[in-house]
Amino acid sequence: MLITYGFYRKSSIPLAIGCVGQLYVYSATGLKAVLFCELAIFGIFFLYKSRYAILWLAVGLTSMIILANAADSLSEGEIFWTGHFTMRFLAMPAVLTSYYFDFFSQNQFCYLSHSIFRWFLDYPYPLEPPMLIGSVYIGNPNCNANGNIWADGYANFGLPGVLLVSIALGFTFWLYDSAAEACDTRTATMLFVTPSMALSNAAFLTSIVTNGIGLTILLCLFSPIFLKRTRAESWSAL
Repeated sequence: MLITYGFYRKSSIPLAIGCVGQLYVYSATGLKAVLFCELAIFGIFFLYKSRYAILWLAVGLTSMIILANAADSLSEGEIFWTGHFTMRFLAMPAVLTSYYFDFFSQNQFCYLSHSIFRWFLDYPYPLEPPMLIGSVYIGNPNCNANGNIWADGYANFGLPGVLLVSIALGFTFWLYDSAAEACDTRTATMLFVTPSMALSNAAFLTSIVTNGIGLTILLCLFSPIFLKRTRAESWSAL
């Protein structure tokens, strides 16, 4: 919110506070995706009006992969940049999804018995799904192997769970689109970048309640910070 507002008002103070806040979140949680939120927001800002936005996005991601590999090749065996960007940010969500599918296609589904249905159903495993997958496939029961929304949907209800999560996600996008209808489109898009990244690393309900998607919808709907289209002339000067 602060980064988006800083861009909108061309104010360096909220922009700097927002960036420092993202670094604090990373230092406290170790969530590597947080490191790339600023880059994603900046990318949306500069690419929004481009006719070739998709092309530039593909070129940018490819360039970052090449640069990450080049940087690690100069660091005597270290894989810091490749590990943070190529592996954790891009490859790992897909790998974890395959782990969830492999495990729960051969074992009992959870049916949200570890979540909102815990008062009605008995959870069949000694560890919650992320720890369970970490224990079975990575060999570390303390590894929090969070799957994305479709991995979690499959873990709970199988293929019907994937369909249900997809429908719920479409409804969520419709809600946000409705909440942002009166807002400047680029502002609303930039605002949604950071919370939407949770969708590739967390369950659907966790993304909505804990990782900011629900809060972002409410902020866009009610907060005067998110200036309306009638006051969106600030963008034209940029």
